[in-house]
Amino acid sequence: MKQLRIHKERSGTPDCLWIRNHAIYNKMARYNHILNTLEIFEATEPPVFTGHIVGFFEILSGKVIGFYRLQNQLYLLLEGKRFLWDNTITVELIPYIDQRLLVINQCEKKLLHCKYSIDTTQIFKNDPTAFVEPEHFDFGLFVLNLNNNPARKTSLAMPCSEYQP
Repeated sequence: MKQLRIHKERSGTPDCLWIRNHAIYNKMARYNHILNTLEIFEATEPPVFTGHIVGFFEILSGKVIGFYRLQNQLYLLLEGKRFLWDNTITVELIPYIDQRLLVINQCEKKLLHCKYSIDTTQIFKNDPTAFVEPEHFDFGLFVLNLNNNPARKTSLAMPCSEYQP
């Protein structure tokens, strides 16, 4: 079990939230919102799981990037810091051949500048699986698409029982 210690902050919210890795379905993380700590569990050592998945994470070029839902709001996790994902957040994705540059700002202050590679061998031209989208292979694209679609962001912020397509 890898444990990443992230800067401490106090809050009156539930302490344990589960977020799933974007690329590897069996890889999970337990995030403590009160202590601001993240424990990542590899598929070979799954934790005792109780609760619901409330977000996603990925490690791009060694940087932990993710988001989660809490009390009908979305939060971004960017390299050990969390931010309310509201309309002050901007996301830019600059594509290269097999690399991307993900830039996330808040009120023109840079929160993240991450250059990462994608595995283009996993992307199939004319993929017969109708539900597979390019964002399934590129977490930066997933974050960009969420940021550019307020209705989708809002639906992700709601508990599953409240979700209506």
